[in-house]
Order: sequence, then C-alpha cells, then structure tokens
Amino acid sequence: MIVKPNACDDINHLIDQQIARIHHQVESLRLLEQQLHALRETCRVNQTASDCGILRNLEQASVGGACRCHALRKN
Repeated sequence: MIVKPNACDDINHLIDQQIARIHHQVESLRLLEQQLHALRETCRVNQTASDCGILRNLEQASVGGACRCHALRKN
C-alpha cells in the first residue's frame, strides 16, 4: 500500500466534510420538528377535515400563502 505524505490531511478533510453534512442534516431535522410542532398546535381538538388547522395551513402554503409552520424560518 502506497501512502501519500498528506494522506492524513486528505482523510481529515473527508471526515470534516462528512461532519459538516451531518450537522446540516441535523439542523434541517430540527427545523422540520419545529415546523411539525407548530402545525400540531393549530389543531388541538377533534374537528372535521374542513375545519382542521393543519390542513388549512398546508393548503395556504401550497398556494404561496403564509402558514404558521413556515413562519419559524424567519426567526
């Protein structure tokens, strides 16, 4: 096996890139969790589908409107 003189640097760089990717994924998952909690808060009682706060928020977002879950991005 031939080892380049800077092999450790190359390996460390790859590891650092993977750590950065994982950090980004974790942050994305945290944001998704916050958004899901915000959606869940819009529907605290058993209602018909037409009165469901979650469905209303998703419908608003699908046409470009503001919704409670995406307001979190501005924080």
